[in-house]
Amino acid sequence: MVSVLRRLRERFFWPSDRSVQTSVKTFQEQVIGLQRQVDDCQRMLREMEDRLPEMQRIIQDGINDLRRGQIAEKGKSDIRFWSLYRFDGEDDADARQRFFLNMPKASGRIGTLQQVLAVMLEDFADVCKRYGITRYWLVGGTLLGAVRHHGFIPWDDDLDLGMMREDIYRLMHELRDDPEYQVTVVWDRIAHCRQIRFKPRNEQIPGFIDLFPFDWCSDISEKTFNETLQVRRKTIAEIEADPVIGPAWAEDVYQDADSPLGESISEVFDGALESLTSIGVGCSADCATGVVRSFDNMDQPYGLAWICALDMMFPCANLQFEGHMYPAPASYMYFLEHSYGDIFSLPDDIGLHWVHVSTEELNNMNHSAIEAYISKKRG
Repeated sequence: MVSVLRRLRERFFWPSDRSVQTSVKTFQEQVIGLQRQVDDCQRMLREMEDRLPEMQRIIQDGINDLRRGQIAEKGKSDIRFWSLYRFDGEDDADARQRFFLNMPKASGRIGTLQQVLAVMLEDFADVCKRYGITRYWLVGGTLLGAVRHHGFIPWDDDLDLGMMREDIYRLMHELRDDPEYQVTVVWDRIAHCRQIRFKPRNEQIPGFIDLFPFDWCSDISEKTFNETLQVRRKTIAEIEADPVIGPAWAEDVYQDADSPLGESISEVFDGALESLTSIGVGCSADCATGVVRSFDNMDQPYGLAWICALDMMFPCANLQFEGHMYPAPASYMYFLEHSYGDIFSLPDDIGLHWVHVSTEELNNMNHSAIEAYISKKRG
């Protein structure tokens, strides 16, 4: 009878001391088991952390080997190609120039766009001449095209020009009421840059000319460039951390400079630009010993730190581009080689070019408006 009562008590009321001890012991054993598993996991993590540098080195060595193999194979392919392409007795450099000059021009929609852009560049030169603006020059793919193709790279879809900042501002002022052309300013979050473009007011005409601002500087040392780059990084971080500007710009990555958000972004960048005067960037032309790619549109193409003495830029050279002569930096080959390497090697960016004019826009071109735009120069 007593044992029955004990079992009923243990089942329905409270456990006995022995059962409590057994449960505690079981729990403790489970905890110890879990702790051993945690210790094992931590030990494995430490071992993996210790091996991580070695794993990273192995992966990087593999990537480097792959790159070396690709470079070697490309070199072999280049040698085979140029040996077959070269005429008997023809110099290698002449053969390469002949190859690029004889590349077929763009056709179809890209060909039509390039015809539009060629007219636009002529008009830009005429506008600058009208207002006495002489400090502009070919840069980027447009400069490369001028030297290598005497015109457009066949797969290119825009134009790139460099200008001194004050000349861009003057051009904007002169064109504020122009019926045909305008200069637009948009803050681009993707590149964190002040995107400045010369383009027709007629929205039926596709394409534009990118205008990249340059600033005068009194010190052209590497230290000045690095400090300028540091100010740029700090400014971008400040904007991204701003509780109002950061999220709003992330949501809509292209902001017109005249919009409320665009004005806020301009205020931050312009304040940082003003601070650069303390290191000689943004000085007057009279005090300048050189020029630097502006910090609000500095992308350092292919690692080029574009800060240089005045005589590397001025007086500008003149290069042929689509049948007309346009200014280029005095030391244009230096900038091309430091941006792109050997510009007469077989190109590997065909099909990889960043699209500036969307396929939809090209497909929906108003051909009658475009023909009228192009033919005005023919007349």
